[in-house]
Amino acid sequence: MKFTDDGTVEYYVPEGTWTNVLTGTQVAGLRWVREQHGFHTLPLLARPDFVIPLAADDQRPVSAWADGVELWVHAFADGAERTVVIPRSDGPGEAARFHLRRRGDRLHVTTDTPHPWQLRFCGPSGTVHVQPAGTLETCLAYPA
Repeated sequence: MKFTDDGTVEYYVPEGTWTNVLTGTQVAGLRWVREQHGFHTLPLLARPDFVIPLAADDQRPVSAWADGVELWVHAFADGAERTVVIPRSDGPGEAARFHLRRRGDRLHVTTDTPHPWQLRFCGPSGTVHVQPAGTLETCLAYPA
């Protein structure tokens, strides 16, 4: 990635179609892209069928990562499945495991965490679904 004083950013996008998780816009790959950006708008791209877990506590580098974790779901195709493992913050091992599976217009999520968690559909809708502590399975309508 290249930066200039006037905010011009130049970055390379690998092959495929990528989604900017902050704006929901799609970027075709296998090329260099030149855009204007400030510090808080740098391009953060995700591949289709990808899930990005974000810790709820953004004030400290080490926290209970699984407690209140937010899963950002990107361009999840019908039939796609992903398993997301949240590591323990206090040593080796898993703090939580999520399995996501899309079938038609439904997204099925199962987990083993006793903590509350959230799921955000990235893109135009930006819909957030908050799950209370103890929710081990849910089925959500996937936005069109």
